[in-house]
Amino acid sequence: MATVFWNRNIADEAHQKMKEFIAAGQDVTWIAFAPPGGNHWSVVTNQTFFNRNIPDECHQKMKEFVAAGQKIVCVAFPPQGGNSWSVVTNQTFFNRNIPDECHQKMKDFVAAGHKILCVAFPPQGANSWSIVTDKTFFNRNIPDECHQKMQDFTAQGLKILGVAFPSQGGNRWSLAADKTYFNRNVPDECHMMMGEIYSVHGPMRAVAFDPDGNGWSLVSAAKNTVIYRLPFEDDDLWKLSNGNWDDPTAGHSKGNPNGLQAFAFDFTHPEGGNIRAARGGVVHALVKSESGNSWGSSDPCNPGVGNYLVIKHSDATFGVYWHMKKNGVLVNVGNTVQRGDLIATSGNTGNSSTPHLHFEVRTNWDLAYSCSNLSEFPSIRVRFEAKNHLAWIPRVGDAIESNNG
Repeated sequence: MATVFWNRNIADEAHQKMKEFIAAGQDVTWIAFAPPGGNHWSVVTNQTFFNRNIPDECHQKMKEFVAAGQKIVCVAFPPQGGNSWSVVTNQTFFNRNIPDECHQKMKDFVAAGHKILCVAFPPQGANSWSIVTDKTFFNRNIPDECHQKMQDFTAQGLKILGVAFPSQGGNRWSLAADKTYFNRNVPDECHMMMGEIYSVHGPMRAVAFDPDGNGWSLVSAAKNTVIYRLPFEDDDLWKLSNGNWDDPTAGHSKGNPNGLQAFAFDFTHPEGGNIRAARGGVVHALVKSESGNSWGSSDPCNPGVGNYLVIKHSDATFGVYWHMKKNGVLVNVGNTVQRGDLIATSGNTGNSSTPHLHFEVRTNWDLAYSCSNLSEFPSIRVRFEAKNHLAWIPRVGDAIESNNG
């Protein structure tokens, strides 16, 4: 499995190092921030690790563990800073200057055959900590609601993977399990991004909050899932006017998941907006010479799409783009395009009430498919990456900020 991560307001070097590890084919499995925040952190992968400005002894112990063939599972730093830390591997652990009871409980768990998954220290310090193992958990002086939620998850048969505490203290915490998560008083964006990650990629490997109070990081194992870019460049003029069938404001085939265009999107833009490939592939079909508009026609399927473009993807799905301006399709059949390539400009041809781009992904293609048997040409749900999203289904009224091109 690959890694998907999302960082906000963490040290630039830590963010860059995570990108470098992934580009090198390694999976990021853990991130931790050491007091006092800023550029003090540890990033762990399935093969190695990289530390910046953590206690020397902690760094040395991690080197020894890796040299011995062990894999680092968790690194944690108590809020008092200094030479206080915990390193857990797939075989053992080593602690320095953490609460005695926490150290003893870790010894007890390992002696009983448990594998420790996570150790976390709330910001109030003293004898406050949480240990999560592959079989159970143990908490001391953490928020009551967090402890109760961990009990609830366990009673529901969920496997707890980790817990993390923002530096502001109080009843603030994040709990990750194998099938779901629960947050209390964490940053709104962090909560939203966890929802996107769980809905597509799966459970968290790590949730971490920077001690300086501004930053956080989410790390998960990425399933083999296609995520599209928004099919246009960002110029502050693109808006979503119609979404999927289940859009609470306005959607195609409203209320009908089996409708003809159930998973389509209409993105409005004044004529001439730059349309970019949401995903790479080979240009399969197109029309670029239409100039008419058939809005209000008694036969909205002819010529409903106006000028259009179809890109066949590597998994034999088809990305379809409709209603471009005359001569606004900028590629030719047989061309190979990459995600982000400029492929067309927006228009108002065909069955279109205002200049816009109709975009959807289909499992098959035929020029007349908008009036064909639904079972032969269904649209499929897609999710987008954007400036502030990782695996997102846009809704009418959402801020549309593309990172394509």
